[in-house]
Amino acid sequence: MKMKKIVAAALSAAVISVAQTGLPVFADVSANGIAQIAEGYEVRSVFSFDQLHTSDQSAAYDRIMAMQASYPEGTPWSNNDSHVWSDIYYSEGSSTACNGYVGYGCVGFAMILSDAAFGNAPAREIRQVNYDAIRVGDIVRVNCDTHSVIILTKDADSVTVAEGNYNHSVHWGRRISRSAIEAASYYVTRYDDTGAAETASNTPDAAGIETFVRSLYSDCLGRDPDPAGLQDWCSRLASGQITGKQCALGFFFSPEFLNKAPQLSDAELVDIYYRVFLNRSADPAGQSYWMSMIANTTDDISILFTGFADSAEFAGKCSSYGIAAGAHVDTPSAVRLTPADYISETTDRV
Repeated sequence: MKMKKIVAAALSAAVISVAQTGLPVFADVSANGIAQIAEGYEVRSVFSFDQLHTSDQSAAYDRIMAMQASYPEGTPWSNNDSHVWSDIYYSEGSSTACNGYVGYGCVGFAMILSDAAFGNAPAREIRQVNYDAIRVGDIVRVNCDTHSVIILTKDADSVTVAEGNYNHSVHWGRRISRSAIEAASYYVTRYDDTGAAETASNTPDAAGIETFVRSLYSDCLGRDPDPAGLQDWCSRLASGQITGKQCALGFFFSPEFLNKAPQLSDAELVDIYYRVFLNRSADPAGQSYWMSMIANTTDDISILFTGFADSAEFAGKCSSYGIAAGAHVDTPSAVRLTPADYISETTDRV
């Protein structure tokens, strides 16, 4: 098994990803913020951590459109597919969030894209539909309360949307008229009254966060956490500095795991992802599917990470621990590290 994509270095608000076939050789970072990439490596991308936390409509659009990689046009999607919001959804007039709001078919798909844009921010149902108030990322219930779409763009006369269960599949870019939106039964927004995306109202669950981090040490690295490492990861999650996906990325693309992975069979590797992200062992059908996905690739770590991290089950796991799963992250990126704690060739433990 060969590792191709790895995290080379990260500076305060940026993450650099590089690629080379073979085991990782990590870059060093100078005091002025210049990463010295080892010979033979190719810089793949540079991500600003701050961009992952902006709350404007442009940022919401970018995060939603990034999900096309996971849900391309024509992906089968029906009422058998679903997504769950735990303590996020507020019916109009209610001050209490619904505990376990399940969206099936088109609703579930819109919820997944909404989570990609807004993490675990509260979702408020609004029954009086005002076209001028509709924003990118809002979920609108159209067609006489029979179909849900999520807004991608809006102009004076129409919107474009993404939707699931449109002819039993995922569809991107359909245009819907202003009059059809104004006739909608209701919409769901995760912006506050000023137009900025809301922040999660739930208080971080310290015990849940520690359980989450301990599971990453145990299931991913196969060991107990060291006190300093446990405290650091828990602190970052509790403060909102990183999301659940970003935390998991830090473990799966650490030198410790990348050095461990070549010793694992494909079945063992897949089972680790099941335990970390889904809290269970792989079922035979699922294991067979993921083993076929990584059978002939050097990007196995990245393929598995994206597939599992963007799953509804992982979002539910994070929510149960009081953690925001967060937006989709392009592997191997989006872990905010500082010059004092970036991953280097001399660091072999998380």
